[in-house]
Amino acid sequence: MTLPAVSPVAGATYALLQAIADLHVYDTELPSDPPLDEDGRVHPYAVFFPGGGHGFGDRLNDAPTDVAWTCRILFVGGDKTRALWALDKIRAALTGARPTGGARLKEVLDDVTIRTETNVVPSRTSGAILYRLHI
Repeated sequence: MTLPAVSPVAGATYALLQAIADLHVYDTELPSDPPLDEDGRVHPYAVFFPGGGHGFGDRLNDAPTDVAWTCRILFVGGDKTRALWALDKIRAALTGARPTGGARLKEVLDDVTIRTETNVVPSRTSGAILYRLHI
């Protein structure tokens, strides 16, 4: 049996992120020169990292029939307020969404820790959120 393809789900999830107003979205690469707000701080953005998923079956000895697919989204801003704004927008767009009309995206229970990087100019505050979908 052929496992479901992850590419359509990844593409549709990326499109949901791109539809968020005023949020710059990048596909698997951190921008070297992110856009800035008028005050010189980094404008909120997200970076989409789709996973390959893993195949599974209904029972231990079954051949895989489904795929548990995950993606990680890095949310970034020039300060905590901007980063949390991006996180709120991403959650609103993805949580419970059906990227390809099937199962819903669910946030993986994981602590979303935010940190500020001061080794880049201008500094950036960021965190990551993880989603899972069974296809």
